[in-house]
Amino acid sequence: MIETINNLDPIVIVKNEQIRHSTAAKRNMTKIRNKYRDEDIKIIAKHFPEIKSVLCVGCRDDSEVRHFIKNGVGCIGIDVSNETKYIKRIDAHKLNEHFNHFDLIYSSHSLEHMYNPNKVLSNIRNLKPIGVYIVLPLQKKPLTLKHPSKFEIMKIENQGDSIEDIIAKKKDIFENPKDHQNVWGDFNSLKPFTILDWIFRDGINPREKEVAFLLKLKWLEI
Repeated sequence: MIETINNLDPIVIVKNEQIRHSTAAKRNMTKIRNKYRDEDIKIIAKHFPEIKSVLCVGCRDDSEVRHFIKNGVGCIGIDVSNETKYIKRIDAHKLNEHFNHFDLIYSSHSLEHMYNPNKVLSNIRNLKPIGVYIVLPLQKKPLTLKHPSKFEIMKIENQGDSIEDIIAKKKDIFENPKDHQNVWGDFNSLKPFTILDWIFRDGINPREKEVAFLLKLKWLEI
């Protein structure tokens, strides 16, 4: 069995995520992220004005996909909790069974919900995108997170630190990526890569910050 931080079977994890994210309240959390997506799309367009196809991983609601379409980019989404005109009900761990290429992958608040994020990131790499845009939450929470996985950027080494102090520590990773041989432990399947742009900002949850970053992958034969 794949080891997850809550020791649940992956089948159980996917089922739990389907139930937890199928509510109107959870979908609304995606809808109200419009101002953040505007910012994300501007950053993407700055570096990759030529992109024509986007895959939204774990998008949960049509609003995320339609936001890209409104900006003139072809886009579809995948999610385990929803299927619509714009979203296919596909588990990101099985992504390569359904698709073989997109210009850009957009993953906002979704990778922390994957029971095997390295597998998902490896699948993303197999799609050979020009870039990958990832948004992750930064939370002061105990180790008993509801998420089935977490990234180094989410870990709170000192519960006594303020959120501002934690961000200050993490900024060094972004500002000096070459000084960190393994930038984030959970991102092994995306190495080697180049960080093109990043931003820390408040989350829609007042107890949460988030980090958004754009990666350009240096492709190797795999």
